[in-house]
Amino acid sequence: MSQFATIRRSESLGILPKTVTATPEEIESQCPDSINSSYISEHGSVPLAAKEKCLRLARMIENSSSGDVPVAGDIIVCHGHNNSRAESVTYPNGHIERVGQDGANCCVEPYQPFVFEDGTMSTSGGYWLTAEVAQMKLTGTSIKSFWTWGRLPCKSGGVSFLATVHTWEYTNNDKIY
Repeated sequence: MSQFATIRRSESLGILPKTVTATPEEIESQCPDSINSSYISEHGSVPLAAKEKCLRLARMIENSSSGDVPVAGDIIVCHGHNNSRAESVTYPNGHIERVGQDGANCCVEPYQPFVFEDGTMSTSGGYWLTAEVAQMKLTGTSIKSFWTWGRLPCKSGGVSFLATVHTWEYTNNDKIY
């Protein structure tokens, strides 16, 4: 592997420059082998092209937010009450799937979010809510794990990567399961 890898993006993304250079260390820090054991045990090492794709997606996620407003991929810490309102409930690792005019669509107990080539995300998990963006407070940043397909969709073909995202706090005045 050369000292620098060049990562190209499609023109439609519009978030990143046409090329991004990264050292092997930068690529490894965003897509470490330690979080890709399933891929490695099934297919051998994670190919450089897959790691470059992960780095491009991680940078796209990181560059999509200034911290002024929540964006897809950010973490939301949700506070509320259970059905009987007898107990307080906190979900510390919620995922913001998308933000629209109606608010932020959030999964409070997500599995690891999948990221498509265009940066859109797909998340599975439990209990979804729409949070009022004006009621969300920025509390800092966190490192979050995402995944995408390595070479092709297949058994154990997903590759995980890390990105720094903003963390928001939200109190839901309605019940939260």
